[in-house]
Amino acid sequence: MGRRFKVIINYNYDENWIGGTYYVENLIHALNLLSDEEQPALYIKSNNINATEILFKKTAYKYLTVHTTYSNLSKIKRALNKFCKQIFQRNIFSPFEQYDLEFPGLFSEKENFKNKLFWIPDFQEKHLPNFFTPEDISYRDSIYTTIQNCAYAVVFSSEDAKKDFNLFYPHAKPKQFVLNFSTHHQIDILPQKDIVLSKYRIKNDYFLCSNQFWTHKNHIVILNAIKELKDKNIDITVVFTGKESDYRNPDYFKNLQSAVVDLDIASNVKFLGFISREDQIVLLQNCLAIIQPSLFEGWSTVHEDAKAENVFILASDINVNLEQLKHYPNKRFFDPHNPADLCTKIQLGNFSKTSFNYLDSQLSFGKNFTDIIKKIIR
Repeated sequence: MGRRFKVIINYNYDENWIGGTYYVENLIHALNLLSDEEQPALYIKSNNINATEILFKKTAYKYLTVHTTYSNLSKIKRALNKFCKQIFQRNIFSPFEQYDLEFPGLFSEKENFKNKLFWIPDFQEKHLPNFFTPEDISYRDSIYTTIQNCAYAVVFSSEDAKKDFNLFYPHAKPKQFVLNFSTHHQIDILPQKDIVLSKYRIKNDYFLCSNQFWTHKNHIVILNAIKELKDKNIDITVVFTGKESDYRNPDYFKNLQSAVVDLDIASNVKFLGFISREDQIVLLQNCLAIIQPSLFEGWSTVHEDAKAENVFILASDINVNLEQLKHYPNKRFFDPHNPADLCTKIQLGNFSKTSFNYLDSQLSFGKNFTDIIKKIIR
């Protein structure tokens, strides 16, 4: 048995980008599936004590501890480093001397790039710049340029994102890896179906769209498809979940609400807002299909959730969705700019499912992560 790798995990609970929070949780669950000797020791670095305590309870990972950044010894080392930096232009203590890797890498100690594995989910701002402020675009570009020039290693969630990185940053120096993530559902703690459906007053069969209310998630194509179906005397119900705010477009959700009124489809739509993870999974398990109309994704948590529960997926035909669902049998693609195409795919019906073994995806997530560690630090 070789030595156990020591990995700092940066983790924060953020409802404005819940996908990043779930990513870390799912990674730890995936590592829990590995044999004992393969499991790295994880040191959680977070500014949210409550979220960290919940993470410990959720994952029950044997080799999970709190990072000791704020111990008295660490404070002394940081003070000495600051002094020596001023006098000798260098640190005398490495803040990562006890660890093999930090993931996802942050730009707190730029001289220690080799200890960091950076993660880039996607390059949405390059493809859909009109959905970003100039400041946001500049900020992202500065980060990715630094990664291009200085990073030792970077991981992408998809081959599509890796391809974009080399297209937009052709002089990239770091080692590059693709790590498809999986999801994990704690089925034993889920509330009963009847309780959840009653809680949200869902009485009919329904489709589910679980996306943050961001412009690129393209909810409007679903609303227009509902209207077209209604005009054909076909009534469907679509349940929407997700945080109803977008700092880049504060009027986005309000405009969707207005569209519901203008299209006269209020009886066909339910906006539930940001709900608990447990309730969301129960709604997922019992829907006819999920609808994922997004104009851009990095690697969709929604798709992984659906695959984990073997739920039928109606997905926009963007490249990354084609990649992510390549081996999943229970899906149908549509043009995200064409409500009529979505109508057609809904009218085809037959949302029955072929069996799918998701455990392989979960095992691969954990195994591939540890393989990347070995390749970086060897």
